[in-house]
Amino acid sequence: APSGGILNGLWVMDILAAARSAGHNVMLGGDMGNHTMSYDGASLLTELFLTGRWLRLLREIISSDYRWRRMIRQWVIAPCIPAPFFRRYKHWRRGGLPPWYNFSAINPEFASRSGVIDRAAREYLPFDSPPVRNGRLGRIQDFNCFSETADWFAKMRATFGIDIRTPAFDRRLVEFCLGIPEDQYLRHGHDRWLIRRAMRGQLPEAVGAFEPMPCMHCENAPCEPVCPVH
Repeated sequence: APSGGILNGLWVMDILAAARSAGHNVMLGGDMGNHTMSYDGASLLTELFLTGRWLRLLREIISSDYRWRRMIRQWVIAPCIPAPFFRRYKHWRRGGLPPWYNFSAINPEFASRSGVIDRAAREYLPFDSPPVRNGRLGRIQDFNCFSETADWFAKMRATFGIDIRTPAFDRRLVEFCLGIPEDQYLRHGHDRWLIRRAMRGQLPEAVGAFEPMPCMHCENAPCEPVCPVH
Protein backbone atom coordinates (compact mmCIF):
# COMPACT_ATOMS: atom_id res chain seq x y z
CA ALA A 1 0.00 0.00 0.00
CA PRO A 2 1.17 3.59 -0.44
CA SER A 3 3.08 4.60 2.66
CA GLY A 4 1.66 7.36 4.83
CA GLY A 5 5.01 8.44 6.25
CA ILE A 6 7.38 8.14 3.32
CA LEU A 7 8.38 11.81 3.52
CA ASN A 8 9.85 11.09 6.95
CA GLY A 9 12.64 9.43 4.99
CA LEU A 10 13.91 12.85 3.94
CA TRP A 11 14.78 14.11 7.39
CA VAL A 12 15.86 10.62 8.49
CA MET A 13 18.41 10.55 5.68
CA ASP A 14 19.61 14.04 6.64
CA ILE A 15 20.17 12.82 10.21
CA LEU A 16 22.05 9.74 9.00
CA ALA A 17 24.24 11.86 6.72
CA ALA A 18 25.04 14.22 9.60
CA ALA A 19 25.82 11.30 11.91
CA ARG A 20 28.15 9.76 9.34
CA SER A 21 29.91 13.08 8.85
CA ALA A 22 30.50 13.18 12.59
CA GLY A 23 32.19 9.77 12.43
CA HIS A 24 29.40 7.62 13.84
CA ASN A 25 28.42 4.23 12.42
CA VAL A 26 25.54 3.19 14.72
CA MET A 27 22.20 4.96 15.18
CA LEU A 28 19.81 4.09 18.02
CA GLY A 29 16.17 4.56 17.00
CA GLY A 30 12.76 4.36 18.67
CA ASP A 31 10.90 2.77 15.77
CA MET A 32 7.68 1.00 16.86
CA GLY A 33 8.00 2.28 20.41
CA ASN A 34 4.46 3.66 20.07
CA HIS A 35 3.25 0.09 19.70
CA THR A 36 5.28 -1.41 22.55
CA MET A 37 6.43 0.23 25.79
CA SER A 38 5.14 3.69 24.76
CA TYR A 39 1.72 2.49 23.60
CA ASP A 40 -1.02 5.02 24.38
CA GLY A 41 -3.61 2.42 25.46
CA ALA A 42 -6.47 4.08 23.57
CA SER A 43 -8.01 0.75 22.62
CA LEU A 44 -8.88 0.25 26.30
CA LEU A 45 -11.85 2.56 25.71
CA THR A 46 -13.24 0.22 23.06
CA GLU A 47 -12.72 -2.72 25.39
CA LEU A 48 -14.53 -0.98 28.26
CA PHE A 49 -17.45 -0.07 26.02
CA LEU A 50 -17.88 -3.53 24.51
CA THR A 51 -17.60 -5.32 27.87
CA GLY A 52 -20.14 -3.07 29.59
CA ARG A 53 -17.74 -1.37 31.98
CA TRP A 54 -19.32 1.97 31.21
CA LEU A 55 -18.68 3.64 34.58
CA ARG A 56 -14.94 3.10 34.18
CA LEU A 57 -15.23 4.30 30.58
CA LEU A 58 -16.97 7.47 31.74
CA ARG A 59 -14.24 8.10 34.32
CA GLU A 60 -11.52 7.73 31.69
CA ILE A 61 -13.27 10.08 29.28
CA ILE A 62 -13.89 12.72 31.96
CA SER A 63 -10.26 12.50 33.10
CA SER A 64 -8.97 12.97 29.56
CA ASP A 65 -9.76 16.70 29.69
CA TYR A 66 -9.66 18.37 26.25
CA ARG A 67 -9.26 15.09 24.35
CA TRP A 68 -12.64 13.67 25.31
CA ARG A 69 -14.34 14.39 21.98
CA ARG A 70 -11.63 12.63 20.00
CA MET A 71 -11.64 9.67 22.39
CA ILE A 72 -15.40 9.19 22.06
CA ARG A 73 -15.36 9.62 18.29
CA GLN A 74 -12.31 7.50 17.48
CA TRP A 75 -12.23 4.83 20.19
CA VAL A 76 -15.86 4.36 21.27
CA ILE A 77 -18.04 5.10 18.25
CA ALA A 78 -15.81 4.38 15.21
CA PRO A 79 -14.82 0.77 16.08
CA CYS A 80 -18.49 -0.16 16.42
CA ILE A 81 -19.59 1.15 13.00
CA PRO A 82 -20.06 -1.61 10.40
CA ALA A 83 -17.21 -1.55 7.89
CA PRO A 84 -19.36 -0.86 4.78
CA PHE A 85 -20.92 2.22 6.39
CA PHE A 86 -17.55 3.40 7.66
CA ARG A 87 -16.02 3.14 4.17
CA ARG A 88 -18.90 5.09 2.64
CA TYR A 89 -18.51 7.80 5.27
CA LYS A 90 -14.75 8.14 4.61
CA HIS A 91 -15.37 8.20 0.86
CA TRP A 92 -17.93 10.99 1.35
CA ARG A 93 -15.58 12.99 3.60
CA ARG A 94 -12.88 12.94 0.90
CA GLY A 95 -15.28 14.01 -1.81
CA GLY A 96 -14.75 10.80 -3.76
CA LEU A 97 -10.95 11.09 -3.88
CA PRO A 98 -8.86 7.89 -3.45
CA PRO A 99 -7.93 6.85 0.12
CA TRP A 100 -4.26 7.82 -0.27
CA TYR A 101 -4.88 11.21 -1.89
CA ASN A 102 -3.66 13.29 1.06
CA PHE A 103 -0.49 11.34 1.84
CA SER A 104 0.86 9.65 -1.28
CA ALA A 105 2.06 10.75 -4.71
CA ILE A 106 1.17 7.44 -6.35
CA ASN A 107 -0.06 7.88 -9.91
CA PRO A 108 -3.82 7.16 -10.05
CA GLU A 109 -3.46 5.18 -13.28
CA PHE A 110 -0.68 3.05 -11.83
CA ALA A 111 -2.71 2.52 -8.65
CA SER A 112 -5.63 1.28 -10.72
CA ARG A 113 -3.46 -0.91 -12.95
CA SER A 114 -1.58 -2.50 -10.05
CA GLY A 115 -4.74 -3.21 -8.06
CA VAL A 116 -3.37 -1.60 -4.93
CA ILE A 117 -6.78 -1.45 -3.23
CA ASP A 118 -7.39 -5.18 -3.65
CA ARG A 119 -3.82 -6.04 -2.66
CA ALA A 120 -4.04 -3.95 0.50
CA ALA A 121 -7.26 -5.66 1.50
CA ARG A 122 -5.79 -9.10 0.78
CA GLU A 123 -2.35 -8.68 2.36
CA TYR A 124 -2.85 -6.13 5.13
CA LEU A 125 -6.04 -4.18 5.81
CA PRO A 126 -8.67 -2.73 3.49
CA PHE A 127 -8.47 1.01 3.04
CA ASP A 128 -10.96 3.03 5.14
CA SER A 129 -11.48 0.26 7.68
CA PRO A 130 -12.86 1.26 11.09
CA PRO A 131 -10.41 1.00 14.00
CA VAL A 132 -9.88 -2.60 15.10
CA ARG A 133 -11.92 -3.43 18.20
CA ASN A 134 -9.24 -5.69 19.67
CA GLY A 135 -6.27 -3.47 20.57
CA ARG A 136 -3.77 -6.34 20.60
CA LEU A 137 -4.89 -7.55 17.19
CA GLY A 138 -4.63 -4.00 15.83
CA ARG A 139 -1.05 -3.68 17.02
CA ILE A 140 -0.14 -7.10 15.60
CA GLN A 141 -1.54 -6.00 12.24
CA ASP A 142 0.58 -2.85 12.42
CA PHE A 143 3.67 -4.96 13.08
CA ASN A 144 2.80 -7.00 10.02
CA CYS A 145 2.60 -3.80 7.96
CA PHE A 146 6.15 -2.97 9.07
CA SER A 147 7.50 -6.40 8.17
CA GLU A 148 9.58 -4.95 5.32
CA THR A 149 11.36 -2.42 7.54
CA ALA A 150 14.53 -4.52 7.45
CA ASP A 151 14.86 -3.72 3.74
CA TRP A 152 14.81 -0.01 4.53
CA PHE A 153 17.46 -0.41 7.23
CA ALA A 154 19.62 -2.45 4.87
CA LYS A 155 19.39 0.28 2.23
CA MET A 156 20.33 2.97 4.77
CA ARG A 157 23.28 0.86 5.95
CA ALA A 158 24.51 0.45 2.37
CA THR A 159 24.07 4.15 1.56
CA PHE A 160 25.35 5.81 4.73
CA GLY A 161 27.39 3.08 6.42
CA ILE A 162 25.29 3.37 9.58
CA ASP A 163 23.78 0.39 11.38
CA ILE A 164 20.36 1.30 12.78
CA ARG A 165 19.40 -0.40 16.05
CA THR A 166 15.74 -0.46 17.13
CA PRO A 167 15.35 -1.95 20.63
CA ALA A 168 11.63 -1.12 20.71
CA PHE A 169 11.18 -3.43 17.70
CA ASP A 170 12.86 -6.39 19.41
CA ARG A 171 10.62 -9.44 19.16
CA ARG A 172 10.99 -10.26 22.85
CA LEU A 173 9.88 -6.77 23.86
CA VAL A 174 7.02 -6.84 21.34
CA GLU A 175 5.69 -10.11 22.71
CA PHE A 176 6.07 -8.93 26.31
CA CYS A 177 4.25 -5.64 25.70
CA LEU A 178 1.43 -7.36 23.81
CA GLY A 179 0.82 -9.45 26.92
CA ILE A 180 0.49 -6.47 29.25
CA PRO A 181 -3.15 -5.62 30.15
CA GLU A 182 -4.55 -2.62 28.31
CA ASP A 183 -5.30 -0.75 31.53
CA GLN A 184 -1.58 -0.54 32.26
CA TYR A 185 -1.20 1.79 29.26
CA LEU A 186 -4.14 4.09 30.03
CA ARG A 187 -5.30 5.11 33.49
CA HIS A 188 -7.31 8.10 34.71
CA GLY A 189 -7.05 9.78 31.34
CA HIS A 190 -3.25 9.46 31.25
CA ASP A 191 -2.12 7.80 28.03
CA ARG A 192 1.26 6.03 27.77
CA TRP A 193 0.88 5.33 31.47
CA LEU A 194 3.39 2.48 31.44
CA ILE A 195 6.32 4.42 30.00
CA ARG A 196 5.52 7.51 32.08
CA ARG A 197 5.90 5.48 35.27
CA ALA A 198 8.93 3.56 34.04
CA MET A 199 10.81 6.71 32.98
CA ARG A 200 10.04 8.87 36.00
CA GLY A 201 13.39 10.15 37.19
CA GLN A 202 15.07 8.83 34.03
CA LEU A 203 13.84 11.40 31.50
CA PRO A 204 13.53 15.18 31.88
CA GLU A 205 10.05 16.26 32.98
CA ALA A 206 9.75 18.40 29.84
CA VAL A 207 10.05 15.24 27.75
CA GLY A 208 7.79 12.96 29.74
CA ALA A 209 5.23 15.52 30.93
CA PHE A 210 5.34 13.88 34.33
CA GLU A 211 2.28 15.35 36.02
CA PRO A 212 1.25 13.56 39.24
CA MET A 213 0.36 10.03 38.22
CA PRO A 214 -2.27 7.91 40.01
CA CYS A 215 -0.83 5.17 42.22
CA MET A 216 -1.61 1.70 40.83
CA HIS A 217 -2.48 0.50 44.34
CA CYS A 218 -4.73 3.20 45.79
CA GLU A 219 -5.36 5.27 42.60
CA ASN A 220 -4.58 8.54 44.39
CA ALA A 221 -2.23 11.16 43.00
CA PRO A 222 -0.05 11.66 44.92
CA CYS A 223 -0.62 8.64 47.15
CA GLU A 224 1.78 9.32 50.04
CA PRO A 225 1.18 9.12 52.96
CA VAL A 226 -2.30 7.60 52.70
CA CYS A 227 -1.49 4.57 50.52
CA PRO A 228 -1.00 1.45 52.67
CA VAL A 229 1.59 0.12 50.19
CA HIS A 230 3.80 3.18 50.64
